[in-house]
Amino acid sequence: MASGFDVTLETVDLLRMEIRQEAIPVHFDFHNLTMGVNPRGERFRRPLADWRRWAFMIDTVQLNEEEIAGLGVNRMSEQETAGHLLTLGGKGVIVTRGARGATLYTNERKKIVRRDIPVEAVSGEPDTTGLGDIFGAAFLYRCVASASLVDAVTFAGAAASAAAARPRGER
Repeated sequence: MASGFDVTLETVDLLRMEIRQEAIPVHFDFHNLTMGVNPRGERFRRPLADWRRWAFMIDTVQLNEEEIAGLGVNRMSEQETAGHLLTLGGKGVIVTRGARGATLYTNERKKIVRRDIPVEAVSGEPDTTGLGDIFGAAFLYRCVASASLVDAVTFAGAAASAAAARPRGER
């Protein structure tokens, strides 16, 4: 999803129905989904009344700290929101934290497990534009290759960190 409006919930439902018998992982970055547009054409963060429908049967969900904090209309803690996302059929919830790495939430034996995964420090002030997209692409690539969510988050963090270290025009 590039704009937050280019994929409908009905399209996601059709996709899930088509691949539910296959071993095809579905990773969803909620970044643009959580953005609205005001009458002046400006983007703003908004809660989603139907976030549970968007997350239903998605293998992994990616959000940053601000997005998970404001995901639902009713405010919950990060761990509570991750727990709700995991009960909808997901295998992992990833919260990206910029220079502080990422957190992976999983459900293990009906218990929510939190793993904080650091990244290598980047010197200077990196341009963070597009790093979430790099993280998501690297995560899905590695997830398919290794089937380990921890390994995939670690790899994705390293890829985003490496991209942050390069000048913007070289990404």
